[in-house]
Amino acid sequence: MLTFEVRVPTYNRPDLLARALRSLQAQTYPHWIATVYDDASAGEETVRAIADDRIRYRRNPQKLGACENIDKCFNPASVSGGTHGYVLEDDNFLLPGFLSLIASHLEKTPWQLIQANQRVWSNAHGMHQEDETTRGLWFQSGRMEVIHLRSFGRGLQSIRRYILEHAGSKVLEALPQKQNLRDELVSILAHSGYSHLVPVNITAPLLRARLKGLALRLTQPDPCAEFLAKLDERSSLCRL
Repeated sequence: MLTFEVRVPTYNRPDLLARALRSLQAQTYPHWIATVYDDASAGEETVRAIADDRIRYRRNPQKLGACENIDKCFNPASVSGGTHGYVLEDDNFLLPGFLSLIASHLEKTPWQLIQANQRVWSNAHGMHQEDETTRGLWFQSGRMEVIHLRSFGRGLQSIRRYILEHAGSKVLEALPQKQNLRDELVSILAHSGYSHLVPVNITAPLLRARLKGLALRLTQPDPCAEFLAKLDERSSLCRL
């Protein structure tokens, strides 16, 4: 039996958290367990008020920030014994048949990753049409082609290159002392085109990482270019 382990990151949004959790309770597929990851706010009151044994609560002892709290939710280790993981951010909610739809696909094909359609809701206009998503063609129905999967890797590479361009020296200062972690970071630098920042011998794995990264940049458009350009614009305005 498929059991969904739902991780819910939250911070100081009790009304939205309650909406997200109630949408879980309304699922037609009953086999789920949820854990709320509260980033040192008052989310426990909301969880207690809902009073559902399937919803558990974890509170960070100190505020980690949105990124690190969400990262905890993507930890691949099971915390509730579920067979499949799902992250439901507190400002999102599920339509009643969502988990049932995902379960039906997984029962037919044991995919490692499923990306489900992202409906857009606004307080002023309600639910938008299914084809009005925030990611365009990413949510077309059917199996995703390898070329589209590569675009995720290209986006990750683009963000890494942006960080290295703006804070490369700080990254180098933070190089871990443990050799395995250091080798992993150097491989990431090579894949991003920045292995020259670290004085190491060019090994076969490092060369492969460098060539794969170069091939990705040459064959795949940068899906984050517009977003990162806007970041530069905002930082320029701040400096002015």
